[in-house]
Amino acid sequence: MAAIVFVHVLAAVASFTNTLPLWSQMLLFGAVVLSLIILLKRWVFFDPVDAIEVAWNEDDGWRVRYGAQEELAVRLLGTSVVTTMITILHFKTEQGKRHEVVVFRDALDAEEYRLLRVILRTAADSA
Repeated sequence: MAAIVFVHVLAAVASFTNTLPLWSQMLLFGAVVLSLIILLKRWVFFDPVDAIEVAWNEDDGWRVRYGAQEELAVRLLGTSVVTTMITILHFKTEQGKRHEVVVFRDALDAEEYRLLRVILRTAADSA
């Protein structure tokens, strides 16, 4: 977390130590401050209610839940990306709305991540 704040401070200083017009410098500074606020809100004030839950079983298929919202039945699309480091899941609801979920390898233990990759390689539908 300290590294993120440090990089933003450096970027804020750099936004004023250049030869751009003052209005451009202020715009850059504002963008850096906004970025820092968004990151701090996301990481420091994270509420488990904001968590995304993805579930799959043979009977019901794929389901996605955003925090305390109602669970959605979704279809996994063939455009999902599966690698050893990151998995990007592309889903579509019955109403046609798309949902993307990013799963990093360290978000699950090794066996769960391996199982997720196996399920994805065998269960993805074509879009």
